[in-house]
Amino acid sequence: MTTNRYASRKFILAMLSLASATWLVSSGTITPGVYQYVVLGTVGVYITGNVSQKWVEKQAAKAEATP
Repeated sequence: MTTNRYASRKFILAMLSLASATWLVSSGTITPGVYQYVVLGTVGVYITGNVSQKWVEKQAAKAEATP
């Protein structure tokens, strides 16, 4: 099951975003302050996506169980 979690589109997109931001800050293209906001935003969006996905799945399961 952990393989699916690390192969999800959300996870891959988050890792690519963080990797590109890390490269940009190391090359001096963006400042560490901008990097901080990119990291916080990426983590926030990832967590929000996971919570909303679980909520939608729970609601769908409830709808299927209701006669």
